[in-house]
Amino acid sequence: MDENIGAHIWLFDLLLQLIAQSSVRALRPLLKWIESIAAYRCFCTLILALTVKDGKKYTVYTGGSKSLTSSILCTQEAGIMKKTIITISREFGSGGRTIGHQVAEKLGYPYYDKELIKTVAEKTGFDPNYVEEYGEYSPGKSLLSLLSSYTGAHGAMGGMSVYDFLYVVQRKAILEVAEEGPCVIVGRCADYILKDRPDALHVFIHADESFKAERIVRLYGESEKKPEERLKEKDTKRSVNYKHFTDRTWGDCKNYDLSLNSGKLGIERCVELIVQLANED
Repeated sequence: MDENIGAHIWLFDLLLQLIAQSSVRALRPLLKWIESIAAYRCFCTLILALTVKDGKKYTVYTGGSKSLTSSILCTQEAGIMKKTIITISREFGSGGRTIGHQVAEKLGYPYYDKELIKTVAEKTGFDPNYVEEYGEYSPGKSLLSLLSSYTGAHGAMGGMSVYDFLYVVQRKAILEVAEEGPCVIVGRCADYILKDRPDALHVFIHADESFKAERIVRLYGESEKKPEERLKEKDTKRSVNYKHFTDRTWGDCKNYDLSLNSGKLGIERCVELIVQLANED
């Protein structure tokens, strides 16, 4: 046997023993170090099964498109992949953004919301405010919206409309952050974009109209429009946008792993339930 291959197998076997004896998250420094050495190329081709403490059966996957850290964290027990990527879809005013942020803090995961807007703005050259408004909402009836719906120059946006171009860039950004490891992502069709990842937990947050209306007035203040009108306008745009890019119905429980009523459960309880599911081995 080639000495280098033998060394790689020995090191990988040692890593598996460590996983069996301790918390995977505690091993991140070691995993990051292994990624930096040549042995990682050997690891990327392995699919191994092992039995760890308490007789639980896990399968450890590594693949060329994932970092080793992400791969090891994606453990499978009894056919259920550990959930290390959490997407939060939400109705306007339901507190989904707050819930996502608190979940990320409790789990110690990177949180992507405004951060995605900044990334997309940098890649497209668009103003962040423009990306925030048109990256998640369907075209409106304003002149600017109508102009944005026309296709761009082939050299600049490949002949795509501004909305399609933004979606393509956002999709790439979401896929990239998911590959980097555990994270919480809010909105922007992330549930659909990452639907084929067995390590993802897709959550939809909703609430009754009175709860949402009171919340948006408390957080964002009064406006010329009634709270109910603001809620309907925002969610209609999100729904149309989601349908356009996914061909699925926004808010349909079949598209999510978990649907929570924040009005009845409360923000804190929603956070607790998501964290509990994410922490299950």
